Amino acid sequence: MKSNIANGFTLMGCWCLQNICEGLTLLFSRRARHAVHGLLMLRRAYEHVLVTATLEGVRAERRSYYEDYVDALNILSARATLIARSL
Repeated sequence: MKSNIANGFTLMGCWCLQNICEGLTLLFSRRARHAVHGLLMLRRAYEHVLVTATLEGVRAERRSYYEDYVDALNILSARATLIARSL
């Protein structure tokens, strides 16, 4: 019984050490830093388009811009998802 518990702790320690190493690799990776910078830019663009879509959506009569803003939000979120998954 004790050997199984000790073995479990050893495996868990290796797993934690591996995650720490992967985190440090991502921290110092140029590709990862560029991806995070790109995600921040996409988030800012998303927030800007969201505000303009909201302002357009509260008007009494919606112009064709509203659908374009919604399409842009879908494109930005899809792009951010692709970048995040590549990390």
